[in-house]
Amino acid sequence: RLTPTNSDAALQLGFALREGGWQEEAANAFASAAQIKPDWVKALCALGNAQAEAKQFSASAQTFRMALELDPSLDDAWNCLGSALKELGDVDGAIYCFRSSLRVRPTHQHACHHLGNALRERGCGLEALLCFEQAVQMHPTLAAAHSSLATLVKEQQPHLLHIAVRHYYEAIRIDPYYADAYSNLGSAYREASLFEEAIRMYMA
Repeated sequence: RLTPTNSDAALQLGFALREGGWQEEAANAFASAAQIKPDWVKALCALGNAQAEAKQFSASAQTFRMALELDPSLDDAWNCLGSALKELGDVDGAIYCFRSSLRVRPTHQHACHHLGNALRERGCGLEALLCFEQAVQMHPTLAAAHSSLATLVKEQQPHLLHIAVRHYYEAIRIDPYYADAYSNLGSAYREASLFEEAIRMYMA
């Protein structure tokens, strides 16, 4: 049966469908689980994530708000709500959510990294830099945080190019397929007139 009446069965069906690559069917299963048991935050969060993966950011934000009304201590839900709001253009709302996530769990490296990106977009460069540095300290193998930190250092402190280069290389070491890191490192070299190194990065 593809529409189980047991909430746990519906949720587990959703996870199985998602792992199998059937994203739309998985979202429907998560929605069924949440409908069967409306106060089950685990089902709501699974649904909200599925909606975000489908780029249904407005629906995702609404679903995560429902989950947080039931349990404001869900640090991941605050982080995911912030990501959805940022996609919808509500940067201030996103900043509030990322900070709320960190209030619940100060070591949430993804919320810290996302907060840095949102602050950078708001023009708060110093605060963003501190967030990226903290994210790297929390999770030294978070390639995206290394790359974000490198880009901000390159933009705001060009005399510290060697620090930016070090973080780009660390991002590439962690994730050898991180295309943006190669491209951004190439741009850093090009801006420093190190053209051979730039070409090597662009061709990587």
